[in-house]
Amino acid sequence: MLIEENDSPQSDNVLNSNVIEKFRARTDRLFQEIDNLSASDIEVIVLEEVKEILADYDVDAVAVDAVLCGSRCRGLEHEASDIDVVVEIHGENEREDSLHDLLNDERLTIGGINVDINPILPQDTGTLAEYLPRVEEYLEEKAGELSKALNEKKEVDKSSLQCAKYSNFKIKELPEDKRYNLIADVKLNTGNIMSSQVIGEFKDRASIIEFCRQNNIVYDDITNYLQNTIEHKKYQANKKKESDNDKNELSIDKKGKGAGLDDNN
Repeated sequence: MLIEENDSPQSDNVLNSNVIEKFRARTDRLFQEIDNLSASDIEVIVLEEVKEILADYDVDAVAVDAVLCGSRCRGLEHEASDIDVVVEIHGENEREDSLHDLLNDERLTIGGINVDINPILPQDTGTLAEYLPRVEEYLEEKAGELSKALNEKKEVDKSSLQCAKYSNFKIKELPEDKRYNLIADVKLNTGNIMSSQVIGEFKDRASIIEFCRQNNIVYDDITNYLQNTIEHKKYQANKKKESDNDKNELSIDKKGKGAGLDDNN
């Protein structure tokens, strides 16, 4: 007995829904909320916005669904990244480029971030279920490239730091967790100087010395540096105090003589 594959529209709808929900589920895990709004909140806002624009301009098309895409849906965004939302629209006589211009004519912003509305038509780019797997593939490639670049940067930084020279060490206490940041100006072996760089976070000051030793870093004795700075400031304060006291005594002495207090009668 042969079992024929079920090609009914209902079966297709279930498969399409699974593709979209799987994409959204991953977004929910990786998306950083914007202005206390989740990815699904933003999708609802954008879909309603698109429906209103289509109605206002009497466009013979229907907005079916909206899905947050782009770097933000996978936590790959940078500070200037837009919020990318793709919207499936059904309209036989419409064009994606014309719809894009219309939907983004008055730029929508959420939490101060621009929203880029990307309309797709089944007859052009395809449905969301067809389009999202391509988006996922692209985002996975992008994540791999970013990871590779970060690892390469770490290797370069490690190599450079091992031959680096440090100056102007500062330790900044982090009161909230009682730890310390080591900050310094760094001169790399390339000759470049990076000012006020955070070298690392440490549980105590003693750990900083060990860190420098393990990484073959040329450094001044941080403990002595800090202690000498403190002692020097104390010395300067004491000298100033002594100087001020001498001036006051001299001033009193002069005033006494001017009033005849030291005259021998």
